[in-house]
Amino acid sequence: MLEREIPKEIRDYKTKYLFKLTLRQNVAFGCMLVINVLLHLYAKTFLYNELVDWLMLVVAVVTGAIALWKPNKQDFEKVAWFAIQSELVKPKKRTYQTHNTFSALRESYLKAEVEAENKQLILDKYQDRRDRVKNTTIGRRLNRQGSTSSKREHVNGAQGELK
Repeated sequence: MLEREIPKEIRDYKTKYLFKLTLRQNVAFGCMLVINVLLHLYAKTFLYNELVDWLMLVVAVVTGAIALWKPNKQDFEKVAWFAIQSELVKPKKRTYQTHNTFSALRESYLKAEVEAENKQLILDKYQDRRDRVKNTTIGRRLNRQGSTSSKREHVNGAQGELK
């Protein structure tokens, strides 16, 4: 009886090309082969043989990890990009900035209310001073002189109109 494995998720299906590897994996292993051959041919002239062998091994491990390793079903490029973003580009401490319209309106209302109260306190303070001055003897004299002078001006003004 013939059996065929059908993936549960269609996005998990990858076309296999050479050596039952996907195109991405074949490209990564091809790059590894080219880099290692170039290292073997050209780096041995000015580096120690043992160091070149270790470099070739490191290149093979890194490109193999790039080709085969898929944590959480994500390619290596995505994982590396997210790691770079989280560690280098974006800040570690998140600052949340919200604009609460209600609190802004409330603050402006309270500020206006406080200003009105302060204005009223100042007016009451000056009114108390005026009342104290009026109750003193000097204040009474000033009030009498102010009232008599205004009566004289009124009478003089009336006489001037009659002439």
